[in-house]
Amino acid sequence: MNLTEPPVFVEGPDQISVAALGQGIWRSRALITVTMLIVGAAGLTHAVFRRTTYTATAWFRPQSQPSQTQSIAGLASQFGLVLPLGGSGMTPQAYADLATAREVLRPVSLSSYTYQDGGRTVSGRLVDLYSSGPAPLEQRVDGTVGLLTRQVNTTVSKTGAIALRVTTAHPELSKELAASIIDQIDSLNLRTQQGRATPERVFIEQRLTVAQGELRQAEDRLTAFLEANRQIATPQLQLDRDRLSRDVAMRQQLYTSLVEAYQRARIDEVRDMPAITVLEDAELPYAPDSRRIGSTTALALALGLVLGLFLAFIRDTWRRLRRVADAESVTNESGADSVSQQRISLRPGSRPAETL
Repeated sequence: MNLTEPPVFVEGPDQISVAALGQGIWRSRALITVTMLIVGAAGLTHAVFRRTTYTATAWFRPQSQPSQTQSIAGLASQFGLVLPLGGSGMTPQAYADLATAREVLRPVSLSSYTYQDGGRTVSGRLVDLYSSGPAPLEQRVDGTVGLLTRQVNTTVSKTGAIALRVTTAHPELSKELAASIIDQIDSLNLRTQQGRATPERVFIEQRLTVAQGELRQAEDRLTAFLEANRQIATPQLQLDRDRLSRDVAMRQQLYTSLVEAYQRARIDEVRDMPAITVLEDAELPYAPDSRRIGSTTALALALGLVLGLFLAFIRDTWRRLRRVADAESVTNESGADSVSQQRISLRPGSRPAETL
């Protein structure tokens, strides 16, 4: 009885039929099942013994900052002046990205926090709590910032509100970190606006001096014209008077607008109003985050199934290649025996085999 396994070829060694592939999977069902169970058990163990974490969530929205010079930009353009247009220039997504930027997380890591850990009170700088040791401060700060980047998550809603989520192993620390990050975002944005207001104030101050001189010259021209022409009797003199009066009025309007913009720029240099609006403060998370045992186990089982199928395919392919090699070896040995018999029959003095 022939006990060899059914072939897995259709036309050649590199062409496998669907039926043969299914037979290979069926023969390796034990390997696939064991692999899937092992990976699934590993995922379940990881989910069960995962470290307990707490997530604090805060919501905020950036305030719209109107430009200080938009109201006079159109008027100034009539005189060939180009005034800088301000504004925040940052989208809600930019604020969300700013929450994980080093400029924000570095001062957060250097701030002090207090929380409860197993019944004892822990207090100190975050960089000392996360990365204590003899390493230089900047190196420990870099490590703390990298860890914070993984603990902080932001999402932007359709209305432009930003959700800030901080996940740590301690509920009090999560809440304090969320509040500290929002404070640093607001402080950084405020410093940016104040820094932009200073060059804007300097520019407007320069233009204000020029506009004041031009207004005085226009007024002097109008005064000289009126003194030289006390009676306007001809149409040409009326046109000249109207032109000079119009020039004075326009320069007065520009000068007045520049004065208002200058005063607003000076106020913005020392403005300390919040640049963002906190819609919901971070509250203390009393319940720990879900361990997601079901989803983690299901994902591990799926990965185990894929790995088991891959191992089964590798083993079946190896068996197939071995059968091909054995068949070629048998064919080569049979051909060698036939050649030997022919050589023996052709030796001198040998008698050919008699036919029956």
